[in-house]
This record gives sequence, structure tokens and C-alpha cells, in this order.
Amino acid sequence: MFSKDLRKVSAPSVVSGTILAFFLVFSLLAAGCDAASGSPILTDEEAFTSSEYYSSVETEMNITPPPPAVRLDFVYHNYVALTDFLRNVSFHYPGLTHLYSIGQSVLKRELWVLAVSSTPDRHVAGKPEMKYVGNIHGNEPVSKEILLHLILHLVSGYGHDPVITLLLDYSRIHFLVSMNPDGFEKSAEGTCSNDKGRKNQKDFDLNRNFPDHFQHNHFPLQPETKAVMQWMSNVPFVLSAGLHGGALVASYPFENHVNRALHIHEREENPTPDDDVFRHLATVYAKNHATMWMGKPCKPKSESFVGGIVNGAKWYTFVGGMQDYNYIVRGTMEITLEVSCCKHPMASTLRQHWLDNRKALILYMYEALRGVKGFVTDEESGRPVSGAQLHVRGRRHGFNTTADGEYWRILLNGSYILQVSAEGYQPHEESFEVMGDEATVLNVTLRRLAVSLSSTTSSPTLPLLTSVTGTVEEVINTDSTNTTESSFDESSGDGNHNTQHPNGVDPNKTSTSTPTISATSNETITNDLPTNPITAANGANDDDEDDDEDDGDEDNMPSLYNMSREPRMDAVKSTASSFPATALGGKDAMRLRLISTLACTFILSKLLLN
Repeated sequence: MFSKDLRKVSAPSVVSGTILAFFLVFSLLAAGCDAASGSPILTDEEAFTSSEYYSSVETEMNITPPPPAVRLDFVYHNYVALTDFLRNVSFHYPGLTHLYSIGQSVLKRELWVLAVSSTPDRHVAGKPEMKYVGNIHGNEPVSKEILLHLILHLVSGYGHDPVITLLLDYSRIHFLVSMNPDGFEKSAEGTCSNDKGRKNQKDFDLNRNFPDHFQHNHFPLQPETKAVMQWMSNVPFVLSAGLHGGALVASYPFENHVNRALHIHEREENPTPDDDVFRHLATVYAKNHATMWMGKPCKPKSESFVGGIVNGAKWYTFVGGMQDYNYIVRGTMEITLEVSCCKHPMASTLRQHWLDNRKALILYMYEALRGVKGFVTDEESGRPVSGAQLHVRGRRHGFNTTADGEYWRILLNGSYILQVSAEGYQPHEESFEVMGDEATVLNVTLRRLAVSLSSTTSSPTLPLLTSVTGTVEEVINTDSTNTTESSFDESSGDGNHNTQHPNGVDPNKTSTSTPTISATSNETITNDLPTNPITAANGANDDDEDDDEDDGDEDNMPSLYNMSREPRMDAVKSTASSFPATALGGKDAMRLRLISTLACTFILSKLLLN
């Protein structure tokens, strides 16, 4: 409704005012996009991924970080040298690093983890966690050395290289550079295929030692394995990679199969429900590696890999891999990276291995920032709903919220429907889109079920993984019983850190009071998840043989899902309420810009018409 004065405005004035108003709208939209967003909004989402964007920025700027405060030569580091280096980095970069131990090896060597971030000693709500695990096999130490150089590259480049600065501001990366320190001490430099040092001190292959969903794993859990499992249960890792040697390929889940006897001959793929994401993750690494993308075999007559990637089960199958355990039990997206043709090459080659892998290692970490994330809260109290079960419709593998009600899921660009359920709440589903280089923020509030005197029925819940074996539930229960000896701080990723040094360790001390996450010491506990009945019918296979090719930790997920229980989707609201700034995604920023622009346009029109 116009006022009497506004009706007297001449037609030319109205027209000119309208033209000027539209001009202002487009000017503000064009100028405001970059100013209101932490990173650019990408327009060609089909051909331009986040990793490609940050790669182009790094190439154009040609950043050279200042000299690091800690010296690191291209040599192999034994346990003592490794410990000294990590302590020195932690001491010189206290604002960016947090050093802690997750447990000990058979020979009581600490399993050191260095967290690197702008908030290294605590978990920040909405900030994704990721990990790199190296030297899983002791005779494959190239992974350990390139991770040490990556650590130094990150801490020295922060505040100078915008790519690294953005990465550390918006995520926290944990480096377990050597999962098998005992095995490394037995390995010999210059041996490319010898298995000496591959296993731990008790002669167990650590990448055959995890609980397996597909088949019975008869090997007893080792101290190193139990420590890593406990670590995974306490830190909500979104993205992960296990590093090996002996090939050049990025392998993705699954790595096992329900019928290994036939599968080992047919070499069939066993894709996960998130196969598109895993192929993308593997491709991001392979195409940014100096030569992996070529897919060439390391030796004549060896297998080649199209694009430098392979499904683990198609390559070869095995029981007890860490990669499948990450995905099936913890919901963490992990791939296996084979980063050198020779398992333990001469130290003179380490510089080239670092240069070959540097770009791929950095850009792979950025993938933790894509997809969808948010919080699930109670509608009435506003408190977080921990343990809520979530599914992306059409993907039969679920995931859970953390104790803070957070969730993350790596997804490619597209349209999806999120299904959310929790005990005592009405189930809910919400459609959303993933676009560009930033994660979509989707916060959900759940409404409690009405409680009547005649009924105590609770809402149906979506199982994390509803196969016929009950494997996941047993593993989770096992984890909870194995925490009795450890006092774990979920916010920092380590145990109680009541030490004087800000990073929990004093590099000047020969002995450290860094807290250790220790699993139960009963080493006769069997690595025993219920055998899949389909596998039992076909005959289980022992895993006594060692593959000459190194293990790709490809997560091969079960195809035995039951999604017949469809929850009622009603009476629940979704909100983009005020959560921490790190949870603000590109869509929210764009909405804010649009509202501001329209408001400015309205005000300007009023002024012009007056």
C-alpha cells in the first residue's frame, strides 16, 4: 500500500528508481559473495571440487613457507629419534600441536599421536576430525617419513600459506605416524619385498588383526590394535587414511567379501553403499600424486590400476583389515594409500617420495570439509541428542551423533534426504542439497514422543548397521568394556593431561608423563566377531598366508542390510539456529546476503520515491 505522497511520484522517477534499485541488487550480490563467506562459492560444481580449488590457489600463489623451527632430514627415524622430533615440534609450536599417546606396543614403546590444528588440544563443536596412520607394517616406513614432513610443512606454513591456514582453522588432523614401532626396528633399509619387520613383536600382522564383519578373525587382539580401536571409539573421526608401501595405488572399501573362497578367484568388486564417495576420495589422492594417477604397475607383469585407484576386494581380499573396521563400526571414511613401490627403499629416495605425495596428502585432508554436517537437538530443551541414528536415504549404512549432538557425512554434490531417529523421539526426515566446496549445514530438532499411562512404546530407531550377525553392536559393547583402565578426554583425543607443559609433554625430559590410553592387558582375548552365517555355509578361510602385494585397506562393507522398518516422519522441525561459527555453511551465508540485499533495496527504493 502506497501513501498519498508516494502516489504523486511521476512515472519517470519510479522507473529510474526501480532501475537503480535493481542495479544495487546485482552490485551487492556480486560484491558481497566473497566478503561474507570464508571461502568462494563455486559455480561449476560438477567439474570443480574443493580439492581442485585449493590446488589451484596453491599453484597460483606458489607459496614458500618460512624455514621451520625444527630440523628434519630425509633419513629414517627410529623410535628414539621419532620421539625427540615429535616433542620438539610440540614444544616449538604449542599453539598448533598437541602430543599424546594412545597406548603402547608389545615392547612398551609409546604409540605417539600429534594433533595439528588451530585448536589442537580440544574438540571444537562443528570442526571435523581426521587422521593419518602410518607404518602399520614395520617394514613400510616411507609412510612414516612423509607424514613427519607433512607435519612440519603444516605447522611452518600456518599463517603464511592460505591453503594450510584454512585447513587448520577448520579441521583437526591427528597423526599416528608409526603404529608398529617394534616392527620397524627389525626392518632393513633397501629391502623392497622382504617381510622382515612387517608384523609386530608377537608376530601378528596388525592389518589382519581387527574385528571383521564378513568372516571370523581368529587372531587375538594385539596391544597396538586395541589402542587404535579405543582411540577410534573416543574421537569422532570423519575422514582417515592408512598408509602402506609395496605398490602405487589408492584402494577403497570393501577389502573383504562374504564368500572369500570364490571371491579370491573371481576378483569381484565389493562396493560400499558410499561407493561414489570412496571412488572420489581415492581419485582425489591419485590424481594429485606425481605418478599414481597413471596406474602403471611397479614391476613388469604386475597389476595396473586404471586412474591409480582400485576397489580393495577386487584387488585381493583378506580378513581383519583396519579400513573396513573404520567404516563399518565407526562410520569413518577411510581409504588405503600405497605410497611407494619399494617397501623400505634407501633413505636417499625419501625426498622424492615426499615431493610425489605432498600435494595429494594436503588436498585429501580438505575432503573432510565437504558434504553435510549439523547438530541434532531436543525441541523443548535445546540440548544435544547424543547417539541419534542417521541415514542418508538410499545409503544403507548409518552413522550416529556424538555426545555433543554433532554429525558429519562426506557426500558429493547432489540432492539427498536425511533420516534421523532416536529413542524416545519421533523420527524425522529432511531433504537437503550439497553444493560447491563447503559442507551444507543441516541442524535438526527432534520432538519427544507423547507418553501415555497405557503405553511406554518408544519410536523405532534406525540401526547403525542392521545385518544378521549383530557384529557392530558386539564391537561397540567390547569397546565400552575395554575402557576401564584408561581415563580418556574426549575433547582432546588423549587421556588425562594434567601436565605442566601446555602440550602434555616436556621435550626436555627423558621420561614423559604423557597420558596413555591402555586397553586391557589380557592378550588371550580373541578377535572374535560372530561369523557371518553365509560365510559359515561356504566355509571360513584362515588368513595364515601373507600376500606378496601389500594390503590395501579397502573397506568392503556388508550387503546384508535391513531397511524394512520405515519410521514415521512427522511433527519434527529443522532449524538453522545459532550454533558455533564453524558450523556456518555456504548456503546460510548466501541466504544472509540475499536478505541483507533485499532490505537495502527496499530502503533505497523508499528514499528514491520520496
